[in-house]
Amino acid sequence: MKSLAIVNVLVVLLLVLVVQLPTSSSAHNSKWRTLDGSAPLVIARGGLSGMFPYASEEAYQLALNLSVTDVIMWCDIQLTKDDYGLCLPNLVLNKGLNVDVVYPNRANVYFVNGVRTEGYFPIDFSLEELLHANLTQEIYSRPHYYNDVYNVETVENVFKLLIDQKAVGLWLNIQNII
Repeated sequence: MKSLAIVNVLVVLLLVLVVQLPTSSSAHNSKWRTLDGSAPLVIARGGLSGMFPYASEEAYQLALNLSVTDVIMWCDIQLTKDDYGLCLPNLVLNKGLNVDVVYPNRANVYFVNGVRTEGYFPIDFSLEELLHANLTQEIYSRPHYYNDVYNVETVENVFKLLIDQKAVGLWLNIQNII
């Protein structure tokens, strides 16, 4: 709890410093209120994951079709036991993937960032095993029509999709340490 309070104070201090930074004259002449006056970046985390499950090929495709022309796609990377990078929002696979239905007795316990965490983890599965599971909406208020329809995507497949669509970029995010 104490560390959370320290982080909150640091974030507030950082925001105060950023707000007080002097802006260049080009920023004053721009319609954009960014530090340098350039247009803000649009980053689609997991594609258009409000409709389709996070990081499904269809979520990325829809984000490319409906967003600005220079949208950047975001992929939270989870690594399998055979070293494939998957685009999945959570280290605990059963939050966004029906792996607990396909492999009901494969739950495990790890200390993640110092916290005891129980669930299904990508490092306990090969890519081939995870291709038998399907993506689900991790947020229950989102439409469930597409649950259990789409396969998990590798970083390589997402990258190929973005190159084929001439997308501007792919933001790769590695967030957890076991």
